Amino acid sequence: MKKALIIIFVLILLVIGLYFYYTRYKTISTDSHEPEQGTNEQIQQKTLKLAVWNIRIFSSDKRDDVELGYICKNLINYDLTALIEVRDENVLRRTENMLSTMGRNYNYLASGEVGRGVKERYAFLYDQDKVAVIKQGKIYPDKNDDFIREPYFATFRSGNFDFTVMVVHIIWGDRVSERRKEIQKLAEVYERIKNSDPIEKDV
Repeated sequence: MKKALIIIFVLILLVIGLYFYYTRYKTISTDSHEPEQGTNEQIQQKTLKLAVWNIRIFSSDKRDDVELGYICKNLINYDLTALIEVRDENVLRRTENMLSTMGRNYNYLASGEVGRGVKERYAFLYDQDKVAVIKQGKIYPDKNDDFIREPYFATFRSGNFDFTVMVVHIIWGDRVSERRKEIQKLAEVYERIKNSDPIEKDV
């Protein structure tokens, strides 16, 4: 008797669940097993894939076409990538050209040189079919010399959404205190960048 009651109870829950599903969540017509046309495209249009990548000593001298090809096979998966440790613009031009042969329409913004010792650049690599530049990149004015490599930021638009992206190469070393000091300063950098444009709140 007890077993029968359990089975009946489970069946009642199943019926309630199916009713709830069909009345609240079923949006595709029952006479077709095909997804609605344009669904995947609409999702893709609303999705922006972002990445940040520290490519160690990213320069033409250090990266031949074979190595660059492997790098591009990863970069092509993203619509906007912030690159760290760029050593020359030639490698960016080569990257842009190689990605073009793979069917994507990339461009890039490159910063000036940053760094107290070894000089390097930042870059934003972006797909022009999905992302547009609103404000050119700027190096953060680090008046107090808080960063060994000053942050870099730029403003973009994708569809009706505009946003500011900031990238920084935090100091490397054995002393945690030095890294912590720079990381703690990032909150101040964020506030200053956000307050520099009262309209823009997406940083």
